[in-house]
Amino acid sequence: MKLKAISIACLSLAAAFFVSAKDPSSLNASDEKFVKMSAESGMTEVKVAELGAQKATRAEVKALAETMIKDHTALNTELQTLAGNKGAQLSAVIAPKGADMVKDLEKYSGEEFDKQFLEALKDGHEKSVKNFKDAAENAKDGDVKAFASKNLPTIEGHLEHIKRLQK
Repeated sequence: MKLKAISIACLSLAAAFFVSAKDPSSLNASDEKFVKMSAESGMTEVKVAELGAQKATRAEVKALAETMIKDHTALNTELQTLAGNKGAQLSAVIAPKGADMVKDLEKYSGEEFDKQFLEALKDGHEKSVKNFKDAAENAKDGDVKAFASKNLPTIEGHLEHIKRLQK
């Protein structure tokens, strides 16, 4: 009788584990890496842009920061939905590298802040353009490829805007 009770308890625990376990990602390694890297950089872009909206001195730099917040928040939401549909787990917190970037930018003020802010955005967007182009051309998953293709023009537009403001 005791053995039967233990067996039933073990089966119940196993069933609960399998019901609560998340499905593994349906993405291949490179597509999942793109999704996770994009989520990480997207969260960083929003945090950096929020700081820019507070500290930028030039009106056009503040306007860029506001645009970045809006566009990257929408992109991040779309990416979270895509990742959820594919079973990919995304971090809910900004990566240490991104947090360090925000912390570094906090040290600056005035024109020097604007300069450092734009440089940080340029570096991030150059990497993102490269990653989005690669995913748009080479992603195996059709939804990942479509996401990259759809959002690449926005990221490229940001990069061009950033470069114009640096002149």
